[in-house]
Amino acid sequence: MLLRSPNLNMPSCSHPHLEPALNVVSDEASLHRGNHHVDDCLDANLNPENWPLPTQLSLSAAQSLPDVGHMSALTRPIYRNPERPYSNFLVPVPISDPVSKFTANVVMQMLCAFPHMMLRRETFPPFIHGHWCYPSSATASALPKPLANCMGLAQIFVSHNLETRSFLWHTVREEQRSAAEKASQRQFSKRDHLAAIQALLIYIIMRVIDNSDIGLDLNLELLVTYQGLCDSFKDLCNEPFYQHERLCSSSSWQEWVFAEPRRRTAIVWLLITQMVQIKIGVPCDRFTSFRDVPLSSPKSLWEAKTRSEWEAEYDVYRTMPRMGLDVFGDLYDAYKQSSLGSNKLKLHAWNATIDNLGILLNLGAEII
Repeated sequence: MLLRSPNLNMPSCSHPHLEPALNVVSDEASLHRGNHHVDDCLDANLNPENWPLPTQLSLSAAQSLPDVGHMSALTRPIYRNPERPYSNFLVPVPISDPVSKFTANVVMQMLCAFPHMMLRRETFPPFIHGHWCYPSSATASALPKPLANCMGLAQIFVSHNLETRSFLWHTVREEQRSAAEKASQRQFSKRDHLAAIQALLIYIIMRVIDNSDIGLDLNLELLVTYQGLCDSFKDLCNEPFYQHERLCSSSSWQEWVFAEPRRRTAIVWLLITQMVQIKIGVPCDRFTSFRDVPLSSPKSLWEAKTRSEWEAEYDVYRTMPRMGLDVFGDLYDAYKQSSLGSNKLKLHAWNATIDNLGILLNLGAEII
């Protein structure tokens, strides 16, 4: 039995922080309005309590979505092909400005490297931690099972073997449905649940890269399940999807390894939504802007592989001058007014500590 809770497909935005949800629209104007809320509502006839399972979503519901007027990367007009009704999901959004288009291509190339980075624990994408704080043994992996399975599927994906493509997408679909079922039955631990969300993001990126005609409905199914897993994760944890580290400090390495990837997962979702079309038939709710997404932690803290190394870097992080760059809105404002001396100092300090995800955020600030 797959997820069917009405709350599953309805993002909860009661907390001031943005949570990674499928209905998020990146409106350039909202970046200047701060906490202004935006309402994008679907046809009133689409009752959220009647929404079907991901595998049962009707073509008519998917095709009937209205195009809203916000002309950002997420909401440019999408021309639907009635002969290939699922072909418009996860396709690149059109960008007319040459500079923004070039920057977006760089971001996409970096995101497209993520499946290759899943081949080894030492090279995981910069939103998936290597879980070095958990011991491995000859019989048990330190990695949550969803990530271990994702590594195996990444091996198949990067082989570029046409003969295994059908098997790959069939297995991805099975992984997605298994994650949905386990989440609905509360069979996931918090750690495994987050890992399942991160694995789904890798599968979504794989679909974007492959641009395959095989199982086009899988694109929509992955998006709906991603939304469902995020909502059920918040219910399981009884807290927002992420919180700022400076406001909710971690008391241990394990606690931080659970908190920081959640912030980084939200960042990756932010970037994906600027690159590809993700509008689907999920009723829209109020949401805050992307300005509230916390910036990623320093590279040295993220890449620590021992407890003593992490503790030393965390002490440095806690005493590090804040410089006024805490959330994405701060970074966005600093880049838009980078000629100011104070902003130059902020950006210099920020760029001295970032990893590849921070570089992606810099690029994202230019295209949003």
